[in-house]
Amino acid sequence: MTPSILIITSKEDFSVDYIVNKLNSQKIPYYRFNTEDIGRGLDIEFLISENSFILHDKYKNLSLNLLSFSAVYYRRPVIAPFPRSLTTEEGVYFYNEHYTLLEFIYHLLQNQFWLNDVYDIRFAENKPYQLMLAQNIGFRIPESIISNISRPVRSLHAKYSNIIFKPLKMGLIKDGEKFSSVLFTTRVDNIFLEALDSIVSLPTYFQQEIRKKYDVRVTVVGQEVFAAFICSQEKVESQLDWRRTKQLLPHKQVKLPLEIEQKCLTLCKELNLQFAAIDLIYDLLGNYWFLEVNPNGQWVWIEQLLGYPISDRIIKILCEGKRNAEAN
Repeated sequence: MTPSILIITSKEDFSVDYIVNKLNSQKIPYYRFNTEDIGRGLDIEFLISENSFILHDKYKNLSLNLLSFSAVYYRRPVIAPFPRSLTTEEGVYFYNEHYTLLEFIYHLLQNQFWLNDVYDIRFAENKPYQLMLAQNIGFRIPESIISNISRPVRSLHAKYSNIIFKPLKMGLIKDGEKFSSVLFTTRVDNIFLEALDSIVSLPTYFQQEIRKKYDVRVTVVGQEVFAAFICSQEKVESQLDWRRTKQLLPHKQVKLPLEIEQKCLTLCKELNLQFAAIDLIYDLLGNYWFLEVNPNGQWVWIEQLLGYPISDRIIKILCEGKRNAEAN
């Protein structure tokens, strides 16, 4: 059977492993495109003048026409490290050629159904824009500033006493090809304040700290909302940023107030997302605060802990999108 769902990802994407097992059990045809395999068991034959765009998978002895796919699940593609025999300059060339090829593939498939479209993901990943949009929708948001000068930061600290620093993007720091450290959400202390004047060239992101009862993870798939309380306040290391702990924290299913649920759906609609992982805070007074949205976030641990049918809903949307694309 010819696959009609294309999964664009990498070999180490555990979430796709989970989806693939479900697709296999339901006998739904798909092809997993691990982008780091290009030139390493996966050959490209694109004849532009003939409108022919073929992937040759030597591992599976398959040749597949990219234009035959009608639904795309975009996850976590990567570019393989360049060969050690190359110089740094040659490695940059190697990377840029692979990157440009992938960008062409995304353009080539622009008329297919995507979960989510790569360009919608990139647009939605901007944290300050998310925050501004969430505020316009009606979410409570922490008072937030981005600045490369110390004066407004000191004013925010004087107003709330407890403020936090967080990265504008991912907070992952690379050492060569590997991630060497992660910048977590950090409380701003006097030492941090004294160092502010030495980083005047770096725009930095600060927020009012909200005292929590729970962190809240909201997974939106289509028009369905799956919410979980994360009991982050039970351990000291996870109180400010629940990702800091290596131990699995207790989770609870929660039904969001209809107003908050609708705001989550509106946010996804405004960002043109069929899937999103939204982080909220539930404070000591029972209020919900918006923090950020990850348009391509992880979700498998939520399904495994709480039994939410997230993978089934992802597959359902891909299959429905596939049929809609074929009908058009």
